Amino acid sequence: MDGVFGKDRTRDRFHAAYDEALRHWPVPCTELDVETSWGPTRVRRCGAGTGVPIVLLHGTLSTSVSWYPYIAELAEEHQVFAVDTIDEPGRSTLTRPVRDAGEHAGWLAEVLTGLGHPRVHLAGISRGGWLALNLAAKSGEQVASVTAVEPAGFGRVGRRFYWWAAKNLVRSATPLRRFATLSATEIAVYGSLRSLLFAAGSSRVRLPPPEPLTEDELRALPERTQLIFAEHSALHRSAQVRARLSSVVPEMRVEVVPGASHGLSLERPELVIARILAFARPRHQ
Repeated sequence: MDGVFGKDRTRDRFHAAYDEALRHWPVPCTELDVETSWGPTRVRRCGAGTGVPIVLLHGTLSTSVSWYPYIAELAEEHQVFAVDTIDEPGRSTLTRPVRDAGEHAGWLAEVLTGLGHPRVHLAGISRGGWLALNLAAKSGEQVASVTAVEPAGFGRVGRRFYWWAAKNLVRSATPLRRFATLSATEIAVYGSLRSLLFAAGSSRVRLPPPEPLTEDELRALPERTQLIFAEHSALHRSAQVRARLSSVVPEMRVEVVPGASHGLSLERPELVIARILAFARPRHQ
């Protein structure tokens, strides 16, 4: 049984929305199913770069398809793997629960091993950022660098986040044709991604809150780790988090983007792409 969907009709409705959204994926790709102790994990491989590959981890309920705005530029220089997180709606199949941060790290380590590359660059958004940091802090041998955008795990998820999420859910019901700046192609793409998000909401997923990284774990992160927060984050008091990090790991690159919200990755995709590529390129470039 699929531990995320439960009912076949719920899974089938979601998969239909997933496949429709994937029709707009802008570059050729190959679908892989990587076997892990928690079930087969779907990974989308794109690009043909010869350097250290990039592994992308999406935010809550977003699926790997949400990397649509970024994948073309990232895949120009690197081989890129977009992962469907095992315990969320996607094309991965959860066969037993992922119980804690240690098991989340174990799952992701098995995925990376299955990809067959000794080291990778990890890039994650929100919960995906936490998954990347969690693995890198606990077992960083496979991790060349981490780029975490608005990562969870630096404070309790409280009312501010749920209020932000509710407002964005209401906004997502606005017909896309009312946004004059969108082209017909963009309307089709974002319409498909909206349908996928609503379909994901019908799953029975119950995610445990991300466990905060301890000071020892922060110090254990790879030298090439960068954290990118939004000035108006719904998850954190970003200035306070930056101050804490500067005292614990003063050498770490921490950025707070002015004017941005927790939706930073959608508000400033060009910034996210630039930051990922900057850390993924060899130092001499």
